[in-house]
Amino acid sequence: MNVKKAFWMFSILAILAMISDRIIFVILPYFLLDKGISGLNFGLVFSLAAALVIILPRIFIGKLSDIFGRKKIYSLGLLIESISIPFYPFLSNIYEFGINKGVKDFADTVEDSVEDAIMADTFNKKIRANFVAKIGTFIPFGRAIAT
Repeated sequence: MNVKKAFWMFSILAILAMISDRIIFVILPYFLLDKGISGLNFGLVFSLAAALVIILPRIFIGKLSDIFGRKKIYSLGLLIESISIPFYPFLSNIYEFGINKGVKDFADTVEDSVEDAIMADTFNKKIRANFVAKIGTFIPFGRAIAT
């Protein structure tokens, strides 16, 4: 894969990820309040459920991507996330929201971990920092588009 193609692929993924994240981040609290779930409870959904599933799997994801292949593990993360997001409107209690948010955050963690490894594999050491920094500039661009 050539460097320009890889750069644009990662940039587009960063933009799309920010758009989906911002939409959920803005809409979900209002949705939870409308369902009668208190601010304290959805704080737990965003903090506790997310923290547990983000910390624990990071240790193993890199090893799994070495064994099974980065594309397969990354695709699995994208699949899990794309399945979890449409469930939000059908959830009715705090436990369901916590589980679904945890599943989505787990998928995000899988994607982020493997994406970092793919970037390290794609861009040689001399240009890696420069390209990763440029890709990082697309994250605020994605947030702006989502807004």
